[in-house]
This record gives sequence, C-alpha cells and structure tokens, in this order.
Amino acid sequence: MSDRDLKTFKISRLYALLGIFMLVSISLVARAVQLQVMETDFLQGQGEARHLRVVDLPTTRGVISDRHGEPLAVSTPVDSVWVNPQLILQVPERIAELAGVLGADAEALER
Repeated sequence: MSDRDLKTFKISRLYALLGIFMLVSISLVARAVQLQVMETDFLQGQGEARHLRVVDLPTTRGVISDRHGEPLAVSTPVDSVWVNPQLILQVPERIAELAGVLGADAEALER
C-alpha cells in the first residue's frame, strides 16, 4: 500500500467512526425527546404509581400501667387525614369534599 492509499484508508476509517458516533448520538437525543415530550403522561402516571401508596401503620401498643396495674397510657384508634395545601388549593371542589369529611366550614379551610 502506498502512503497515499494508507492516508485515504485512515481518513475513511475516521469518517466511518465519526458517522457511527453521530448516528448513536442522534438516536439517543431522539429517544430522550420521545420520552420527555411525547410520552409525558404515560411516564408521569408510572411515576405516580410508584410514588403514591397507602401504608398501614400499626398504631396499637402495649398498655402502660403503674405499679398497681392501673393503666397510665391507653392506645385510642383515631382516623388521620392530611393534604398538601398547595395542591388542594388548585382544585376548589376538593376543599368542599374535605370540609364535608372533617365536618368543618369550607371557607375556613380555604384560609
């Protein structure tokens, strides 16, 4: 092989490698755009399904009693409700529902 042929071969290999690199880069960018722009709702739903969950916490404990056997502390079952104030203010109908559950005034909850 002459020096000219060797130089041409090296340049063609360089262009082929550059072309493969560009093709892979464009493919990755296209996939990122597809996931973040076109399939946003699906991926957000999947994320919420993994993030939002109901956790049952055991709330009963043993009776704490004094030396005469009289109970000092007794577990009492209670219901617990919590909301994110920033999210509930975005949907006014939910404030009325929460007020109904709590037996409170909706206007007082809005404040």
